[in-house]
Parts: sequence; C-alpha cells; structure tokens
Amino acid sequence: MGMKTMRLLCIILAVLALSGCQYDPYADNMTTTQPKIADVVGTYRFEQQTVVGDSIDSKARHAVIRLNADGTVAFSNVPHFSDQFEAHFVGFISAKGKWKTNIVGTVAKINGDKDEWGIALTQVPEDLTSIGLMGDEPPYKLLITYGDPDEGSVMIFSKIK
Repeated sequence: MGMKTMRLLCIILAVLALSGCQYDPYADNMTTTQPKIADVVGTYRFEQQTVVGDSIDSKARHAVIRLNADGTVAFSNVPHFSDQFEAHFVGFISAKGKWKTNIVGTVAKINGDKDEWGIALTQVPEDLTSIGLMGDEPPYKLLITYGDPDEGSVMIFSKIK
C-alpha cells in the first residue's frame, strides 16, 4: 500500500469512527425555544420508561408530576432509580420542591447547536433536578434522562391538564 492510500484509509477510518457515535434518540423532540411559563404549568402523568427492562409501567401508570404556577412542584408515586449510570428501580417517591424553566443542555441540530429547554428543580432527589421538555409547542412532555443520553434511558410524562 502506498503512502497516499494509507493516509486515505486513515482518514476514512477516522470519519467512520466519528460517525459511529450513537445519537440521542430523543434529540429531535427536545424543546429548543424558551417556553412560556403558562404553557409548562400543569399536571403530567407517566407515559413510559426505557430505564429498566423490568416492567414497572403498570405500577407507574398513576405517577404524576404537578408543576404549579407559584413555582412549586409535587411528585406523586414517581418511579425512582438507584443512580444515573447503573440505574435500577428502587421504588416510588413522592416529594415537593421548587421549579423554574431553564436551559438544561444543548442539542446538536443540522443548522447548529441549540439550547435545550427544560425545568430546573430544587428540594427534590438529585436525579430529578433537571428535566427536559419535549415538543416544539405546547402541550409539552417531560423527559427525565438517565446516564448517557445516547443510550435512550428515559422516563416520559405527558401533560394531562
């Protein structure tokens, strides 16, 4: 193999390695424009989870997150996982705290990186202090991501009122 062929092969392998990185399966659905507070306030019910293989969905169907207009939040029977990186189901939690809209990350889009909007929470378990919003317009969904976003381990809550 000649030197030019070897360089070309190295470049091709580098490009393939970079393009082989996984992609957050929810990135296209993340909210990238600042939402109005009134559009975020409401009650959200558990829709699905992809965190653990064990089916907790039937027990979690009554899980609710309430975002109140006064900046308070209430979690009721929300599935709770051991930690962010080696998550396993440990039970259900109910908690109260405070919330506000905030930039919670960055989303790579075709036309450049965009801010990901969501809610920042205080006085709640650590793994629930940053929740993404899904949708380009209301009604939004709540997206709680566990571990590497490329793995797609999430809980999704849909707005019911």
